[in-house]
Amino acid sequence: MEDTTPNRYLELQTQISESIRTQQELIQTKNRLDDELGRVKMQLDFGHTILKVKNSNEFWETTIEYLVSSFDQPQAIIYKHNKIKNNLTPIQSFGFSQESILPELDINSQFKWREEYANFTNKAMQLFFSDLKFTEAYICPLFDDTASIDYMIIIGANDEHLRFFPSIYNIDYAYLKSFCQTAQIMLENQILKIALGKKVIERTTELKTSNDQLQKEISERTNVEAALIRNTNELKERNKELEQFINVASHDLKSPLRQITSFSSLLSQRNHEELDEKSKSYLNYIISGSSHLYSILEDLLQYSKATGGGEEISLIDFKEIINKVKNSLQSQITKSKASIQLIQEPKIIGNKYQLERVFQNLIENSIKFRSECNPEVKIDCAYEGEFCHITVTDNGIGIRPEYSDKVFDIFHRLEPKKYDGTGLGLAIVKKIVEKHEGKIWIDNPEDSGTIINLLLPNHNHALLSS
Repeated sequence: MEDTTPNRYLELQTQISESIRTQQELIQTKNRLDDELGRVKMQLDFGHTILKVKNSNEFWETTIEYLVSSFDQPQAIIYKHNKIKNNLTPIQSFGFSQESILPELDINSQFKWREEYANFTNKAMQLFFSDLKFTEAYICPLFDDTASIDYMIIIGANDEHLRFFPSIYNIDYAYLKSFCQTAQIMLENQILKIALGKKVIERTTELKTSNDQLQKEISERTNVEAALIRNTNELKERNKELEQFINVASHDLKSPLRQITSFSSLLSQRNHEELDEKSKSYLNYIISGSSHLYSILEDLLQYSKATGGGEEISLIDFKEIINKVKNSLQSQITKSKASIQLIQEPKIIGNKYQLERVFQNLIENSIKFRSECNPEVKIDCAYEGEFCHITVTDNGIGIRPEYSDKVFDIFHRLEPKKYDGTGLGLAIVKKIVEKHEGKIWIDNPEDSGTIINLLLPNHNHALLSS
């Protein structure tokens, strides 16, 4: 029988060798995975730490500490491209003595920084960094958006350090470059974060200032509105008191005026034969003055009522108003042979008693201030949105342009010696029109006469619903 022991021994030896080799590969794989995991953890730790920094100096100080500890290197230096001087200026370093003067490096256009110069195999590169006195080193150029060099990161060791830090021969340059590029991205993010933080603070300050100003304006406006309400209430109270005073004064004054007029008339009648012409003239002055003062009191009372409130607002029957005015002025119309013509009936809203007063005053003025021709009064209208534009046109003596506004002033009379009146008629008209949220003005035709323009709310105006 053949002895198979040697073959089995060889087979077992092969299996053991394969097992040892597989175990070694697993150990190497584990070590690589541990290195990768360490790098990931280091980058995560680096990222969390970087998020807490507040400026670029602190950022690069933290970066260089992680750089030398991660790659187990004795020295490192970070350069920043100075675009004004066009050179590389050191901004952070590790492993150099305090007495060391780190050199500034002039940018040499012959170096193609986009190419991967992993170490000093290029003699020109060794010459360029000769002042750093590195025996072995790795460089990592970082670029800005314009492809211009922005930062230069270098780790390395001299002859003395190489005895204690041989790890420089085993550096994974791809990982070093990735680390440096990640640091650059995080720096840009931090710069944006800091700038954004400043913007937020500035904007917050601006908003706070605007809000404070707005609160101040609101407070001032509230105070003004409160003062306005107080003044309005005081004004209403004073107007009410004034209206009461005018009513009382008018009533109290009209009674003695009637007595003066009545007894003066009686005296003139009973002693007509006994009085001389001068005495008769004096009595006539008394009667005329008393009558005029009585008319003033009546008009003042009407003026006071025109400025009051609380009257009922309704749709106006304009034909009815004109008919009432004609009846009231019948004697004057007949005597002057006046004609009143309603061309188009306005559809307006308001207080019918006050508006009747308005058109009675206007028509009465047209008759009073007539020319040599028979008075002709024409009333027409046109609609403008929520308002009705009414015109009252006559062929009288007219009003000179310079007096077109003054005639609406209280007690203003153009020819007091020639025409009777109190100077309150048009003032009352204006007050009533303005109380109805309207306007009144005068046009002067080129030939003769006067055109009174009134803008009063029509049947579509919101005043009716309110």
